[in-house]
Amino acid sequence: MESNDNLMLQGREAMRDKEGKVIMATLVYLLLTVGLQQGIKLMGGRTGELIGIPISFLIAGPLTYGLCRYFLLVSRNEEFSLADLFAGFGKLSDTFVTYWLVFFHVILRMLLLVIPGIIESIALSQTFYILNDDDTINPAEAIELSRKMMDGHKLRYFYLGCRFIGWILLGLITLGIGLLYVIPWMHTTFAKFYDDLKAYHAADETINPLPTI
Repeated sequence: MESNDNLMLQGREAMRDKEGKVIMATLVYLLLTVGLQQGIKLMGGRTGELIGIPISFLIAGPLTYGLCRYFLLVSRNEEFSLADLFAGFGKLSDTFVTYWLVFFHVILRMLLLVIPGIIESIALSQTFYILNDDDTINPAEAIELSRKMMDGHKLRYFYLGCRFIGWILLGLITLGIGLLYVIPWMHTTFAKFYDDLKAYHAADETINPLPTI
C-alpha cells in the first residue's frame, strides 16, 4: 500500500494545472453548504427554519455524493466538470438515504462516547466513493462494504487526516484563502486513499465483489 506521504504527493500532483477548476468547485460547494447555513441564520426566525432546514436536509446527500465523484475524477486524471458536483441530484433517493443512514450510524455511536463516533465515521468514510463506482449497490450494501474495506485501515486514514491539520491552520492564518487550495488537495488525497484501499483488497474474496470503475 502507498504511504500517506505518497498519497499526499499524488493528490497534489493530480491537481496540477487544474487548480482553478478545483478551487471554483470548492467555492461552489462551500456556498451551497456553509453559505446556505449562514444565510438561514441571517434570515432567522420561523421563516428561516421553514425554508432552510428542509433544503439542507435534502441537499446534504446529493452534494456529498457529488463532491466525492468530482474529486475521484480529479484524482484519476479523468475528464471532469462542475456538473459532476451535482451528479447526486440524479440519484436523489439513494444519496439522500445513504447520507442519513451514515449520519444515524455515527450519532448512535456518539451517544455512547465521542471516540466510538469518530471510529464509526472513519469506518464509513468510503461509502460515497463506493456508490460512485457501483450503480448497482444499494445504500446499506455500500455502508457494509465501506466497513469491511476499512477494517485494519482506520488508523492509517486517521493519520492521513491529521497530516492536513497544520495545512488547515495555515490556511486559516491567511484569512481562509489558503483553504481554497488545502480543501481540494485533501479531498483529492482521500480519493487516492480509496483507490489505494480498493487495489489492496482486489484479491480479498471476503469482501468481494468490489465496486467496478
